[in-house]
Amino acid sequence: KRCESAPSPSRTTATPLPQTAASPRGVASRSLQITALLLTLGVGGCATLQQFAALQNVAFSLDGVSRIELAGIDMTQVRGFQDVSLTEGLALASAVRSGDLPLALTLHVGAENPESNVDARLVQMDWTLFLDDQETVSGRVAEEIVLLSGEVTTVQLATEVDLLDFFDGNAAELFELVRSFAGLGGDPPDLALEVLPVVQTVLGAIPYNRPLRITLPNS
Repeated sequence: KRCESAPSPSRTTATPLPQTAASPRGVASRSLQITALLLTLGVGGCATLQQFAALQNVAFSLDGVSRIELAGIDMTQVRGFQDVSLTEGLALASAVRSGDLPLALTLHVGAENPESNVDARLVQMDWTLFLDDQETVSGRVAEEIVLLSGEVTTVQLATEVDLLDFFDGNAAELFELVRSFAGLGGDPPDLALEVLPVVQTVLGAIPYNRPLRITLPNS
């Protein structure tokens, strides 16, 4: 019995990154080996191929940013540096002088599974945050998430970056830089995520064939 592969979605918000010399090529090779094995397994293999195809047709997107805090200042509550209180301004300047300026973000990753797909089980997703094209921090979503057919599932990633590890400037300049990353003012934000999803099948966890780079809609 032949397996019918799931059709490709009409749009995708995820942009594949070029293959590197190491992991993506290895992942692709493993995927080809698994696919060849599944073709010999009959009905069970067909179901697993459909699960794998379902994840590859899921459109991943970076839908927004929330909980934007710079040295404890809620950036969503201020329109500009002039709105910062004296206490907050002093704390911000002190953080810059000390060389430790934490930026806390919660990133919202959307996973749209087309109606033509079967449900997909996302069991892991490695991610790396880029600010102004600079690689900053990385993490991993290790919980299982069911991506229902025909629905958009939001995965929240909470992270913290020491801004001074990657950018220079005084308190006011760094404040405005963060506002631009958050889409609150200034130039269009230059914030991106690189993600590598992993789907669970009867043969075990299978990684997406290559990392995806996703950006904010207005970046």
